[in-house]
Amino acid sequence: DRQAVMRQISRAFRPLADMAKRNRFDAAETAKRSAEIAAGLDRFKDLFPAGSEHADHAAGPDIWSDHAGFEKARAKASAAALTLAQATDATAFRDAVAKLGAACKACHHAYRIDP
Repeated sequence: DRQAVMRQISRAFRPLADMAKRNRFDAAETAKRSAEIAAGLDRFKDLFPAGSEHADHAAGPDIWSDHAGFEKARAKASAAALTLAQATDATAFRDAVAKLGAACKACHHAYRIDP
C-alpha cells in the first residue's frame, strides 16, 4: 500500500511540476492534483505501524525510530499540498510547487532508502 500511495502522489505531482517548468498555471488542475497529493499524504500516516519495518525496501528505519519526526515531515508536505491547492495565480503557484517539492525532497532524504 505504501508504494502504491507514493506512486499515486508522484503521478499527481508530475503535471504540476511540468506546469511550473513551462511557466503555465491552471487553477482547476492545480486544485485537483494538489488534493490528490494531500489525500495520499493523509493515508500515509496509517501505513507505517510498528512491526512493518521490513514491509518494503525503500522505507528507511528512521521512520520507526523517529516516528514523530517522520510525522512532522509528512504533515509539512501535506500542508504544502493544501496551500498549493489554493493558488490563485502563477506566482503563488510557482512558490507553492517549490515548497511542496522541497518538503517531499526533505522527507525522502531523511526517511527513504534510495534503491
